Amino acid sequence: MPTPTPAKKGRAKSKGKSDAPPQAAQAPIGEVDSDLWELIVDLIRPGDAVLAGILDHARVAGFSDGTLTLEVSGDITERRLVAKLDVIESLVTAQRPDIRRIRVGKVEAIANTPHLRKSERQFQAQEQRRRDVERHPLVVELLERFGATLGPIELYEPTNDS
Repeated sequence: MPTPTPAKKGRAKSKGKSDAPPQAAQAPIGEVDSDLWELIVDLIRPGDAVLAGILDHARVAGFSDGTLTLEVSGDITERRLVAKLDVIESLVTAQRPDIRRIRVGKVEAIANTPHLRKSERQFQAQEQRRRDVERHPLVVELLERFGATLGPIELYEPTNDS
């Protein structure tokens, strides 16, 4: 795995956003891992959804001596993170004071980011709902009664507009 490069100097502030961290909740003390990173990103989301969206595509590569090392796979994501590193550091430090510095490194391919983890959980939940429909007693009874088979099942989530 390539060694992450230190963040570049000359970092820019986020336009139109306050540097004040959200005060609602704080990340628990514990190992800085993918679960904790996802929680930190979710705690940042209400105050800066765009920044949280960028952070959704970074994964924890390591944590040592107060430095959190993140990895990203795209040039654009890396540039965006480096450009907002001051803001990110202040928000993350507000959640976890033991994280004092953040480094960003670029790798070819990446896995285990908050975005990918959420997508996998959503996919698994949808697959479970499909299995639940297939196994529902009324569905089983109808299939048996008519000697039918079940084709692909599409599930639609209700929206607030419905």
